[in-house]
Amino acid sequence: AQFGSYTSVYVSPIAYYDVSDIFMVGVGGTYIYQKYNNGIEDRTTSIYGPRFAAILKPFKSLMLSTEYEYNYYDYDKAYLEPKWHGSWFVGLGYGVPLGKKGGMFVSISYDLMYDDTYSYNASAWRPTVGVYF
Repeated sequence: AQFGSYTSVYVSPIAYYDVSDIFMVGVGGTYIYQKYNNGIEDRTTSIYGPRFAAILKPFKSLMLSTEYEYNYYDYDKAYLEPKWHGSWFVGLGYGVPLGKKGGMFVSISYDLMYDDTYSYNASAWRPTVGVYF
């Protein structure tokens, strides 16, 4: 979350299923609320859609991930029509187990479909901190 002249709240839960001891698949959703001033007026945007992911843990703490998001949003850079936009992330992370099934992790992902004209993210890189249980 970020608050101020530019406000952004990002919520993106996902549920994973352990296919094996080293492989998980997940499904979830994303909702992003943004409020900003475009130089003329205050604008608000909601971005939302499904997400699908897979994580491979070849070693106890190393996590390799891929994730696809397909989000609907109001594209505001040039007042274009609302649209759907896909993002395909690949990432590398480090996880710390907590208990029998849970843990926490930090990761960095890169959006292979990033386009600075159409993507709603400011960068193709996305750092993530998460908890799983």
